[in-house]
Amino acid sequence: MDWNRQAVRLIPFAYSVDQVYVIELGHKYIRVYEAGDSPWPIGYDVWDLPTYDSYNVYNINDAVLYNNDPYLCLEDGVTGPWDWTKWSLMPSEIHYTHPWHSTPIKTFARFSIASPYEETDLAGLQYIQMNDVLWLVHSSYPPHQLKRYGSHDWRLEKIMFEGGPFLAENDTDTLLACDVTTGTGTLTVVRGGTADVTGASYTHADKRVTGSVGDFNKVAVGDWVYLAAAGSGLTSDYYEVTAKSHNAAWIECSQAVSTGDDTADVYFIPSVFSSNMVGSLMRVSHYRNAEDCAVSVDVNAGNMETKPLRVMQGFVLTAHGTWTGRLFLQKRVGAEGAWETIRTFRSDGSAAPANVSLSEEVHEHEVYIRIVSSATWPGTAYVKYSSYANKIDGIVRITAYNNPRSVDITVVEELYSTDATTYWAEGAWSDKNGYPATVEASANRIVYGGSTAEPQTVWRSRVGDYHNMRLGPLEDDADSYVLMSGNQNAIRWIRASSAALLIGTRGAEHVLRPAEGKLLSATNLEQEQESGYGSAPVQAVMMHDGVFFVARDGCKALNLQYRFESDAYQARDATILAEHIAKAGITQIAVQTQPLTTLWCVLGDGTLASMTYEPDHDVQAWGLHESADPILAVCVVPTSSEDQVWIASKRAYGAAGNYRVLIERLAPLDHGDKPQGWCFTDSTGVFDGFIGSGLNYTPSNQRITGPYGIFEGFQTGDHVVVEVTSGPLPSGEYQVAAVAGDKSWIQLADGPTTGENSKVTVYVSASSFYLVPHLWGRVVDVLANGVIYQGITVGAQGKIDLPARVTHVIAGLPYESVVRPMR
Repeated sequence: MDWNRQAVRLIPFAYSVDQVYVIELGHKYIRVYEAGDSPWPIGYDVWDLPTYDSYNVYNINDAVLYNNDPYLCLEDGVTGPWDWTKWSLMPSEIHYTHPWHSTPIKTFARFSIASPYEETDLAGLQYIQMNDVLWLVHSSYPPHQLKRYGSHDWRLEKIMFEGGPFLAENDTDTLLACDVTTGTGTLTVVRGGTADVTGASYTHADKRVTGSVGDFNKVAVGDWVYLAAAGSGLTSDYYEVTAKSHNAAWIECSQAVSTGDDTADVYFIPSVFSSNMVGSLMRVSHYRNAEDCAVSVDVNAGNMETKPLRVMQGFVLTAHGTWTGRLFLQKRVGAEGAWETIRTFRSDGSAAPANVSLSEEVHEHEVYIRIVSSATWPGTAYVKYSSYANKIDGIVRITAYNNPRSVDITVVEELYSTDATTYWAEGAWSDKNGYPATVEASANRIVYGGSTAEPQTVWRSRVGDYHNMRLGPLEDDADSYVLMSGNQNAIRWIRASSAALLIGTRGAEHVLRPAEGKLLSATNLEQEQESGYGSAPVQAVMMHDGVFFVARDGCKALNLQYRFESDAYQARDATILAEHIAKAGITQIAVQTQPLTTLWCVLGDGTLASMTYEPDHDVQAWGLHESADPILAVCVVPTSSEDQVWIASKRAYGAAGNYRVLIERLAPLDHGDKPQGWCFTDSTGVFDGFIGSGLNYTPSNQRITGPYGIFEGFQTGDHVVVEVTSGPLPSGEYQVAAVAGDKSWIQLADGPTTGENSKVTVYVSASSFYLVPHLWGRVVDVLANGVIYQGITVGAQGKIDLPARVTHVIAGLPYESVVRPMR
């Protein structure tokens, strides 16, 4: 629940049918609800929290009371409450432990996680879940994971990708140089070999560089140039352009260091960097010198260690000669990794040469190999090993923006050299280039699709290594693919179907599938356009054996399904017989599979639509669910019985103009066989007065006795209904004359004082209930002990008053049901 906010997303999180949660995302927060038989938000009853103790050390998600306010710890190993977040509690989070009285009240502090997602961006979130991890993607935010470490320990973590992805490599003559190969440093755009303007005149008085009209057309204020001075009046260096003439005949560099006039050649420095690249990766590559591409060595002594060679993609090893002993081929991953023996070659020293020939692929990045000889070693082995590829890729992360030609960096993967290079590439995902808008899991990979800069690109992680986006030649390496299309229509959703990927773009629907009998890879795929409806930016869902998605106009739900008769996927309009249903536009969809397969749709006007769909029985039925208030979100979670449908609604509350967002759950379709428990209202509060059965009534003291605490909440003057299962006590309603201090018994004011003991079942009976505090000021209908009461106004604190005492109450907002058969 939240005040004043208009947007909420609900996302299912099902580790199993026994561990099911609903994730609520609002404006910069995430909350978690425990679904199942007794749905309840994850959090803490404030009364039950321990008091903050300055001598204790607390860890993340510990909760305490400090100055009578609830606080949640944000870090591990901290003390002071300044390392905590304070909950802001709302009236809706006050609940009545025994709603036939206004006291006692408990205040509930919901577990809440800070998130980067703003209210206006929630509709663009897409997600997948694997085990205890939920992937969240949005085109304007780096991909994140919401991880469950425990029932009260949920953490939102930004994904740190390894090895990419990157845009296409630079194809210009722009040079970058990094001043370090490891650690932290600066990445800079450096001048090329040819001056753009030669022999320009520099005047010290106004810091002006003058050429001919038009010489500086390609330079703008804020760009950088390199001034190569011919004399001693100007210091040769890089300078920012601070002014420019209207005819591009001169520029000013107000920061130029000079003592007099001079002549200079001018090199234009391209503007490569921007402030919205901070946090992104860049690849900086070099080709190795010839002497670093291979190692040739004569192994002629025991315990000899050869020079390590970094190998890319794979290596070739040969050895020949006459020798006795063993050669150990060793591998190390990373510059500081441990060496391990991966092959052993033996020779007995016979006259015939001992030849070794080996070619092997490597899957890890930054792999080094070497040869080590055994302790006993007569003879000589002539060994040579070389890498498949000789281009060394280094990776840096931009940590700060200095200017268009310079950024601070941290080296993520070691660079080969500090020399300037034209072999560099920007990170594909950044605030500048956008982030993937879609995500899916397929073939033990995580699949991403459609960023701002590359709206038609699909990226797949390495098999089983979900954060590894390093492209490579092997089938299990990460890969990427750009959809072949005549238009640049952004990818809206991706869904896996068997070995294929179904992809919806703004203009059409495509399928990527491998050649028969092979795995899908960047070099082994077929792309076909399957339909031309185009898709809205709504995450598609699987239902039965088809993918349901929302058409580009938002007013159709379409079923993309494989058809054997045409050996192709075809999209069919599921709203063709109920076009009026979705005229307001479909903004979210979710699928319920039990007890009936149903597609739930949130519409743009705040109503909820459903389509019951059982194709094997030719069942397709649309319904419109109009509540008294707008519905903002829907999701479905599985349970051991029926799937649960959850909604977020914006309910009017209290004084005119006040609203709040409520998280609600639809009643199960199976209402049970007792009418007093049937729920046919919205935003319902339920009271069941059952206290206990098998309790003992003793006439001598007029007491009904049970276990300790069973009569918690009872006060003198309350009423109970007693059903007698055995014994002489008459069934009926009685008033409570006294309550035990330990709440283990109540005394009946008018109970019989003689006769045998009786076994009884006890219910609370009352005529006023503090049942629906979230509906203060609203008019509700009430079902009480099977009797319907209409038009009851909810008072302050959610109080409803009935004309008679009852034991079972269901109160909520009324709605009307209308059935319109097709004929």
